[in-house]
Order: sequence, then C-alpha cells, then structure tokens
Amino acid sequence: MKSILMFLTGLLLPFLSVTADNVSQMMQDGNKAYQDKKFNQAVIAYQKVISLGYESSGLYYNLGNAYFKMDSLPEAILFYEKARKLNPGDEDILFNLKIVNSKIVDKIDVLPELFYIRYWKEIRSYYSRDQWAVAGITGLILFLSFAGVYLLSRRLLFRKFAFWAGLAGFVFVIFSLVFSWQSHSNMKNQKEAIVFQDAVMVKSSPDSASTDIFVVHAGTKVRVEDKVGEWLKVSIANGSVGWVESLTLRMI
Repeated sequence: MKSILMFLTGLLLPFLSVTADNVSQMMQDGNKAYQDKKFNQAVIAYQKVISLGYESSGLYYNLGNAYFKMDSLPEAILFYEKARKLNPGDEDILFNLKIVNSKIVDKIDVLPELFYIRYWKEIRSYYSRDQWAVAGITGLILFLSFAGVYLLSRRLLFRKFAFWAGLAGFVFVIFSLVFSWQSHSNMKNQKEAIVFQDAVMVKSSPDSASTDIFVVHAGTKVRVEDKVGEWLKVSIANGSVGWVESLTLRMI
C-alpha cells in the first residue's frame, strides 16, 4: 500500500508543480496587464486562474478592480463580494465595494437591526472563518498554559494571575469558535447574488404573469431565499421580498 501511495505521489508531483507554476505565471501576467492598463487582458488572466479551481480574496479583489476600471460595475461588485466572503475585515475590499455601490442605480436603505445584533455581526466580520478558528486554537493553547501554571505554581500571586488570565482565555476561545462556526454557516447556507440585467421586475409569485412588486437594477445585491423551477425568491436590504428569474442573477 505504501509503495502504491509513493508511486501515485510521484506521478502527481510534477503535475502539481506545473499547475502551481502556471497559476503563478497567470497571476503575474494579470498583474502586469493591470499595471499596463490592459484591463481586459488582466481579466482574462485572472479568470484562467479561477477556472483551474483556485480562489483567494486577493485574486477576487484584483479581478474586481480590473472590472471596475472597465466600468463593468455588476462584475466588479460580484468579485468584491466574493473577496469579502473570504476576508470580511479587509479595509481595501470594503472601501472599493462602497465606492462601486455608490455608482449603481439602486440606493436601498438597510433594514435597521437591534444594536447588540449589529455589534455582534461587526465583531464577527472583523476576521474570516479561518482566522477566527486560528485565534480560537491559539487561545486554547494559552488557556492550557495558564491552567498548567495555576496547577503547578506554589506562589499565590502567580496562581491568581494564571486563574484570571486562563478564565479570560477560555472566554476568548468560546467566542472565537462561535464566530468561526457562524461564519462557516453563513458561507455555506446564506446564498446571495448580484443582479446582472439593467432592470429586473420583481414579481409577487414565480410566474411571469404575476403582479410586479418593485424593480431592481444591475449591481444590486439580493439574498436568495427559495427556488421554484427557474425562479428565485429574493429579498433586498430593506426587507422587500419577491421572485425573479434565475438568469437575471449571478451567485456570489
């Protein structure tokens, strides 16, 4: 069995090395094209990297920048949102997303939330799912270290310090793991999309003959709540809900 695994690894390593080299070269080509203001070529290079199954917040951010320079606002928003999913606290991503959203037609008022829910979400979005998981593991190591000091030290001052520091570390571990789990759950279950047609009439039911409720325009982000055939039930930031055809959207 071991020999078979070594044989397969030997076959795969050259392929993986070539693929990694290709990806690195494509990224360099994309960056060079962007610097030379050849934004269409930059998009092609970055899209090739994505087609190979690679993703990162930096890759999506660069692609969003290239589309923004081409004045392709829905595409720019789509890839900025993809970048934000992977790195929700990145200030550059959030800033560029705010800029491009200011240029689209729809200016939707966000449905207000209770202050403590808003604060909770803001803290959770400061780091990504993986970053919170790493923070939790780091906190657990510190907690165990302080627990060891508390159990082994004979000096009362050290024991007191270790107790309170360990307790704080334990609380930090709990919050970090909860934030990580919630971020993972949102990435997996919360489906969002960007409108890609100039104007889309939102219907009262999944039927083209149903009543028109409101209209959304290219670049607007919607949350997908349900699906019936080729129709999607969507909601927007102000709480309005209706149905649109799936071909009018691209999933984030």
